[in-house]
Amino acid sequence: MEELNRIFCKTGFNGVKTLIQSGNVIFNVTADEVNGLKQRLEDILLQELGFNVEVFLLPFTDIPKMLDANPFGDRPKDKKIKYYVSLLSGQPGKGLKLPMFSEKKDLELVRIDRNIIYVISHQINGSFGFPNNFIEKMTGFSATTRNWNTLEKLVKM
Repeated sequence: MEELNRIFCKTGFNGVKTLIQSGNVIFNVTADEVNGLKQRLEDILLQELGFNVEVFLLPFTDIPKMLDANPFGDRPKDKKIKYYVSLLSGQPGKGLKLPMFSEKKDLELVRIDRNIIYVISHQINGSFGFPNNFIEKMTGFSATTRNWNTLEKLVKM
């Protein structure tokens, strides 16, 4: 994350913050800079790191909205359940019926908002499912997934 922070600062972005090893970078841009920003960042990361990195952009103000929309309800904190939010590179069609379960029943898709999917991961045989591959297979879009706790930490930064 230090390297990612350095790259963003070196490239001229302001207000750069990174959170643990989450791959999240918070930075400021003007409305004029948003157009083409995804491709620009992917080009910069390829040049700096030497490999392709798909970038998912989300206005910071959307994160508290995602937390407020909490489709998980007032479920008690349970050590055998993890909550995730996955961002897709596109918007899936209406063909996904919810709730949707993975074959092992360790993943439960509970809500889709445009290109955002809310997922519950159930511990089975001592391990949790991680939703990325399942979601990409079901939607046909690439995804990046964050733990609910990571999103809560981001808004507190």
